[in-house]
Amino acid sequence: DLEKKLNYDFDSLKQWINKYYITAESDQHYEHIIVPSMAVKGIEAYYLFTETAHNFKSGDFGLVEYSWLNLGMHDGKKIDTFIIQSFHINNKKINCNWSNNYTALARLTGLYVFFSCPPVVHKRFAVKKWSDLEPFVNPAFKSFFRQGQARHVRNNQYHHVPLFIGYNLPNGEIHWQCAAIENGTFPVYQKKSAVSRLVEEHFVDGDITWLQTKNCSYDYFFGRGTLSKKLTEAKILIIGVGAIGSNLATTLTRGGCKQIYLADYDIKEPENVCRAEYTFASGLTSKVHDLSGHLCQISPFLDIKSDEQITDLIKLMVNKGTDDEVVKEGLEKYDFIFDCSTDNDLAFILDQLSLRTRIINLSITNHAKELVCVTNPNLYDWLIRTFEKLSTGESDMYNPTGCWSPTFKASYNDIATLVQFTIKHINYLLNNDLALRNFYLQTETATGELNIKTHSF
Repeated sequence: DLEKKLNYDFDSLKQWINKYYITAESDQHYEHIIVPSMAVKGIEAYYLFTETAHNFKSGDFGLVEYSWLNLGMHDGKKIDTFIIQSFHINNKKINCNWSNNYTALARLTGLYVFFSCPPVVHKRFAVKKWSDLEPFVNPAFKSFFRQGQARHVRNNQYHHVPLFIGYNLPNGEIHWQCAAIENGTFPVYQKKSAVSRLVEEHFVDGDITWLQTKNCSYDYFFGRGTLSKKLTEAKILIIGVGAIGSNLATTLTRGGCKQIYLADYDIKEPENVCRAEYTFASGLTSKVHDLSGHLCQISPFLDIKSDEQITDLIKLMVNKGTDDEVVKEGLEKYDFIFDCSTDNDLAFILDQLSLRTRIINLSITNHAKELVCVTNPNLYDWLIRTFEKLSTGESDMYNPTGCWSPTFKASYNDIATLVQFTIKHINYLLNNDLALRNFYLQTETATGELNIKTHSF
């Protein structure tokens, strides 16, 4: 009903005017200034930033380092995406809180200045002219700004040099807006003062080209939902990154986990793609190498390491009679060990070591009828007994050609459904300080509907 819709929209607009203009209410969720989306040489640019361990104060200025992230497209237009890497303050570099994979990107140089208040008119709209910035800056910055063209940033290959303008939001957060300066045309000039007879710098009266920015700090990036802090703040080792382990790793990454270690000796082959978190395009490569790259593309806050030999090393050290304390010391640096290897020998060894670390073993039966989750202590005995109980003597396994070992049949959807349910169950227990007990999930279709039942012990 168009009439009702228009009346509703006009009523909403009147409420907005009354709240933010007439009564001048403050709303922490509605304090970003409005800047137009513009382009430089036909290409738009988007700058992403995260928090730093520095409290900026009014008048701070200097160099900023940033990196190109990727070229995208939207509505037929090209968009360059960049991330801010660090700020130079009093000969000290203040790094942004990205993970190591992102801080290693090649860097470019721009400028920044911090204001006591946002450069706006009518409290909400960014100023339009460079000369409108005059009241916000001191002579020292204007001199630095003019020198920046020749000394630091003149040969930028992206047609513009970013000037980041920072200010505090009412909730104490820092926000950065970006003004683009076309290469070689810094909008500042020198003029002799009629009073002091000294040469002073002034901004020109030209229009500012505003570029879009986005706060990608951890709390915003994962603001729509994370897993329990007992997982996100933990050091997590995942052994075996096939169908189960790769799905687990991806979910933990999307859930906000910051430290993940992957272990698997196997190579990723085309047959693995259909039900694991891999792509055909990357070809034959190490599973841990392939998955590490995938996870880094998801989260800029994930520090990830990988090892192809850890399981063989554990077995070798134990079989050679190496002091258990040496092996334990290496494994107890992790808060959680998820064993998704389906290797009973490894499960037995991990159980015998009596680790303080929480070990969670995940495995799936044929056709994904059940997912079994067992944890220490007595992990191995529970695992064997549970599978003996669930065994139906089926021989309907997948037998590929060549020297492959038979493997269980199940689709990506089958596996992902049970793995996601399992993670949700574990996360619920951790969030509510409940004991993590052994359990298995069982799919049931006897009623003509698919149901998943949890059996806990």
